[in-house]
Amino acid sequence: MNYNYYKLFVKDVEQVPRKTKVALVKVLQDIEAAIQISDIPNLQKLAGFKKAYSIKIDNYRLGLYKENEKLLLARLLEDDKPSDQVLPETETSPIDTKKISSPTPSTKKRAPTKVSGQTTAKKVSNQSKPKVD
Repeated sequence: MNYNYYKLFVKDVEQVPRKTKVALVKVLQDIEAAIQISDIPNLQKLAGFKKAYSIKIDNYRLGLYKENEKLLLARLLEDDKPSDQVLPETETSPIDTKKISSPTPSTKKRAPTKVSGQTTAKKVSNQSKPKVD
């Protein structure tokens, strides 16, 4: 099967030990070799989700979604954290991976803040204006 992943998944992988990374490569090879989702070993459906699954890898759980004929690798977390509590609750189309790592900027304009009695906005000097008598 084809698969894609979130940027957050990549950050999770960077933090796991080498032994787990080696096991993850084996799981990814199993996913690529699978024709149907039922062909993936150790795959468990998560309760409360229609399209969410998990795979146990050492002391970690790989959380993933099935979207059409692709799998979306969402998180790789320690086994003591329940996957159903950290995966997104929505079951709509996959979230754009670029939006996960960086929050969208606010469109609201903020008022200048005061830092030790002075505002951060630029002050216009009265010396540059011509004097009118």
